[in-house]
Amino acid sequence: MSHKNQHTNLRFFIFQSIRLDHKTLSFFVYQMLCAIKHLHNSGVIHRDLKPSNIVVNDRCVLKVLDFGLARKKNVDTSMRMSDYVVTRYYRAPEVILGLPYSEKVDIWSVGCIFAEMINHQVLFPGKDRIDQWTKIYNVMGTPNDEFINQLGQSAAMYVRSLRRSQPRPLEEIVPDSNFLPDTENPRVNLTSSAARDLLSQMLKINPDERFSVEDALNHPYVRLWFKEEEVNAPASANRYDQEIDFADKTLQEWKGLIFQEVQRYQTDNDIFKG
Repeated sequence: MSHKNQHTNLRFFIFQSIRLDHKTLSFFVYQMLCAIKHLHNSGVIHRDLKPSNIVVNDRCVLKVLDFGLARKKNVDTSMRMSDYVVTRYYRAPEVILGLPYSEKVDIWSVGCIFAEMINHQVLFPGKDRIDQWTKIYNVMGTPNDEFINQLGQSAAMYVRSLRRSQPRPLEEIVPDSNFLPDTENPRVNLTSSAARDLLSQMLKINPDERFSVEDALNHPYVRLWFKEEEVNAPASANRYDQEIDFADKTLQEWKGLIFQEVQRYQTDNDIFKG
């Protein structure tokens, strides 16, 4: 698969209704997972994964972009994320309902993107925060009491006030007909049922039950691509310092810091070699 443009983004594939075979779908998901594992190992949660932030070249190599909302992982699990963080459609339930968050918000976003690549439409197209939760609830069903009991009083009352709902079968949400025909390969688990199983684990409402990035990378649907040097690439020696976001500096000082960072990257990566 190739395209005239050297780089485009996943949004192009989705809205142009370009159907991807199982091998390409699996490879794209694997690369997204490798990228966020590297981020998490480097102490960063992306927090705004969406199709327009993921570019692909003509060799089907993905890159994750736009770290404007990325933040340092915080071991203090009381940290809460503004519900304006993460584009609404890809926002995890714990963010919508005001719970503490972890790096698993990125896994939820990848799951939403994965479903969107298959269906060519947004999985949970909420109009606002409440409608976003309603869209999730109508598909995934009523969350368990363990999750509800973690919510604040008003959020818990709201969730309990809704009619109890069973999850819809994923075969209805992501039917076989939405996969490219004749591209299954059961020998390496490239099947629609394996894809749905991975989706079901990434889209658990309760983050305690949701796959970690390590779990997802070891799932049969993407295991075909597993390379130790990619999955466990060394974490960056230059970890993101969240305090820089709040520093009070002049324009010239910011320019100086950017120039220093460019010089450091140039030296460390020998980008002008040869």
